[in-house]
Amino acid sequence: MRGEEIAKLNEKFDVIYSVMSLHHMDAFIFLKEAIKALNNNGKLIIVDWKKGVETGVPEYYFSLNEVIAMMKDYEIIDKGEKKHHFYVVGKENKK
Repeated sequence: MRGEEIAKLNEKFDVIYSVMSLHHMDAFIFLKEAIKALNNNGKLIIVDWKKGVETGVPEYYFSLNEVIAMMKDYEIIDKGEKKHHFYVVGKENKK
């Protein structure tokens, strides 16, 4: 199953994570569908290669700021960057 189809499982999860795979998906769709599949106070964790990192594979990698900008429906709980990757943790924004 593709990450963009997670809400089709008709289940709710406490944690959904994407590790080194966001760049393989339509990130906008995945973020919209993942939030539908989270329990109340459930968390989404994303870890991926940073934009500009040379992995030897010609793929588009997002920057942390690009991903945060796409996470409009999420409250960002934690975020950070390492040499080659970034991480972000979010939960549904209850505003």
